[in-house]
Amino acid sequence: MWWVWLIVGVVLAVFVIFVITPLILICYKRNYWRWHQVPFEAPAPEFEILQRLLGLRPTLEWEELEHYDSLYRTFKGRSPFCGFYHHLQPRALILDRELIMQILIKNFSNFNDRGIYHNSKDDPLSADLYSRRGNEWKEMRLRLEPIFGKDEMRHLYDGLRDSSAEWLNGFDQLVRDERAHSGYIEIRTQMRRYVLASLAACVFDLNAQRQQKYPLDVFDDMTQLENTTSRHSEFANAVLRRYPRLSKKLKLRTTSKVVEDYFIGLIDEVVTEREKSGIEKKDYLQMLINLMQQELSTHEVQDQTMKELREHLMDELAAHAITFLKAGLRPTTHTITYVLYELALNEPIQQQLRDEVEEALQRHNNELSYDCIRELKFLGQVISETIRMHPIVPYLIRRTLTDFPVPNNNKYTLPKNMFIIVPTHAIHNDAEYYPEPFIFKPERFGRGDNKRRDMCMWLGFGEGPRSCIGLHFAQLMMRLLIAQLITRYHFSVDRTRLMVKPQNVIRLRVDPLNEEPEGREAEVVI
Repeated sequence: MWWVWLIVGVVLAVFVIFVITPLILICYKRNYWRWHQVPFEAPAPEFEILQRLLGLRPTLEWEELEHYDSLYRTFKGRSPFCGFYHHLQPRALILDRELIMQILIKNFSNFNDRGIYHNSKDDPLSADLYSRRGNEWKEMRLRLEPIFGKDEMRHLYDGLRDSSAEWLNGFDQLVRDERAHSGYIEIRTQMRRYVLASLAACVFDLNAQRQQKYPLDVFDDMTQLENTTSRHSEFANAVLRRYPRLSKKLKLRTTSKVVEDYFIGLIDEVVTEREKSGIEKKDYLQMLINLMQQELSTHEVQDQTMKELREHLMDELAAHAITFLKAGLRPTTHTITYVLYELALNEPIQQQLRDEVEEALQRHNNELSYDCIRELKFLGQVISETIRMHPIVPYLIRRTLTDFPVPNNNKYTLPKNMFIIVPTHAIHNDAEYYPEPFIFKPERFGRGDNKRRDMCMWLGFGEGPRSCIGLHFAQLMMRLLIAQLITRYHFSVDRTRLMVKPQNVIRLRVDPLNEEPEGREAEVVI
């Protein structure tokens, strides 16, 4: 009869392993914050969590934003952070500004991980500056920082101005065509086209001649595939984040092979062409090539090893270039779009900005030079206020590397490997820091107000060592285009649509300044 007891034992073991243990784990996870005596939001029902893990009920970006805003309003003042659940995973949302400073600046070394999976060996495009952490991130950041400094912007300005001039010719034609119909233009699509064309020219040398082989529309499709398409389910992505070492051993990737072949092929062709011709251009790609050559010149190795090193550095160069598309395309498009939207809603501010640009042009012989762009202080305030109301990234995410007791409040500790959220959008719309937060007031970012504002209460480009490395480049792209648009056109909102939450489609009426507007729009409170 021993075999009967053996079967019973095996069945009980299977039952414990596959039924009892998961139930205990789920019970522990669902009560994690209660047992740690942290104010928290209760987890969602199990069936809803299962739907989300299987991708049957995807979480939209605006839903996530509103969720974090709601948590911030509910728990602010009760504790330095509150607990909530991402599926079954406990996470923390930071509420206290001093704790935010600890995370982003003072104790940055404990929070320099974004928890993003990457695999530099088998998926080179995934191993960009945004996803790396620790010493890998630090070394890469130190190498890249010099080429992203303010001093390099003058070097890049002529190329960006040429790209914007070419784009403006197409936009002028679009405005003329649309005036024969409604006169309204879906502005986000056009701003995306401008940013995409500028990045393609400045970072990938996608000039008119090269576009015969690499059409801009195909480049756009590949960029869209890279930026918006996930190769894995929500559950699989959670496994990648939770077990990165195992995932690397299994050679798991997050980048489509089609995307990798396209961009690495494009970069390799351009680099080889420049090396053979000896031509150096004033663009970001050349700066990346110079970095690669500098790295090669510091190594004295055999030919075979040098070949492998060059292949590795080419993959790294391609990852740097892709970073521009990941970190630059959508945020810059988003900000320019909302700048024009807010100017269209606020006619006096639009005219004040137009006056500033025209006065600056008069001082510079009607040439929109780099020095002229730098003088546009009010334009900088308009951009900063737009980012306050419509943040580029509505929240920052970090992961703790060790347990972190909250300073001056030993009751609370951020545990090791905990994902934490800094709710940028909620902070930017907090009346404690920004009175009348829903009113567009660029004067908030005048010199006096900037000095009085607490650090980390404006997080438009992040803060601390891991802030956006490309902020000067993004600012230059935005300032250059907005300055040209505001002196050519008058922008007004589409009064036929009441846009309470303009998430995707933003239609603006665009009238050339040298022509009288046709008719008068009805007054509607937006």
